[in-house]
Amino acid sequence: MNINPNDWSCLPTSFANVLRMDLGEFMQRIGHDGSDIVPEWGERRGFHTQECIEVCETMGVRCVMIDLFPLAAPDPDSPPVAVYMGDPKIRLYRHIGDSEGVLLGIVKKDTRLVGHAAAWYDDTIIDPRGGGLCWDASNFLYKFFDPRQYIKVYR
Repeated sequence: MNINPNDWSCLPTSFANVLRMDLGEFMQRIGHDGSDIVPEWGERRGFHTQECIEVCETMGVRCVMIDLFPLAAPDPDSPPVAVYMGDPKIRLYRHIGDSEGVLLGIVKKDTRLVGHAAAWYDDTIIDPRGGGLCWDASNFLYKFFDPRQYIKVYR
């Protein structure tokens, strides 16, 4: 299991864990370490899901994004509206029930909310923070982690 090397690498760490590969090799395939400071944010660049998905594609691994709160708009100038597809919790549990993947969502860090990613495989959530935390879904989801998306990973 890979552990986060820093505060901005939970996404590639989670993908590497689902793929059962070394984080260093996965980040090398991405082509950067996410440490550049973005002037507009004053924070690290980090990683985008599309970078991780592109790496998976080059490895012959397919990914499917499940948006738990989908929005739609007929054109870029229209305000998006919510597309209700049923209870997001039920949808998430249905999708994780038959797959492995990466959970994307929000956690509380100190006094603010931040984006976070965790791996899902072998019916366990592998949270890459600290010493690497293993969770049963019911003890992590909607308690310590508010999921927004799930990326199914087909190896």
